[in-house]
Amino acid sequence: MRDSDIAYEKIKKMLITCELKPGEVIIEPRLTEQINVGRTPVREALKRLSWEKLICIIPRQCMIVSELSVRDLESICQLRYTLSALVGRLAAARRTGDELRELRSIADKTRAETIPEKRILLGREFHRAVSKITRNEYLETQMNITLDLCVRQLFVNREYMGSIDDTVVREYGDIIRSIEKRDEKETTRLLQGHVMSFKSKFLE
Repeated sequence: MRDSDIAYEKIKKMLITCELKPGEVIIEPRLTEQINVGRTPVREALKRLSWEKLICIIPRQCMIVSELSVRDLESICQLRYTLSALVGRLAAARRTGDELRELRSIADKTRAETIPEKRILLGREFHRAVSKITRNEYLETQMNITLDLCVRQLFVNREYMGSIDDTVVREYGDIIRSIEKRDEKETTRLLQGHVMSFKSKFLE
């Protein structure tokens, strides 16, 4: 893995979990020291994260962690809902036995986890794994961007962390079974239902 990729993953996790909070000014030298990666890779990573709307670069002034408005979240959920139809269809059609075992392993870890923050990150891992099954790199990238913005919203609004409960874990089981059966319509329905359930926490 390139240094810029390592920097990207480390900084993204800090953004998603609100170690770097919305509205916070990013001090590049401090960030470089924190993650122990060189200045150039950090700059490359920050540029990528600005494309994903996690960072706002103000030319010749500063970089700040992006805020997420209700209007932004509405748009993100609309996109994630729409893309979920293609994810459901392709994941059900293209899955392998190894990929099903990976999904079951993540679901089992999520069920056993009692710390809300860790459970949310395991949920992120589950959805990333589903998107990966599509074998469509462009679709996977867009889904992961919308997913990370939604995950960050849970860390910003920590009172909703407990909503990732056993009901959600059972939904993961339903998704796995529909993928296993290669049921494209049911997989799509379940994935889109998951998005609508998330949206209802913040927008209804």
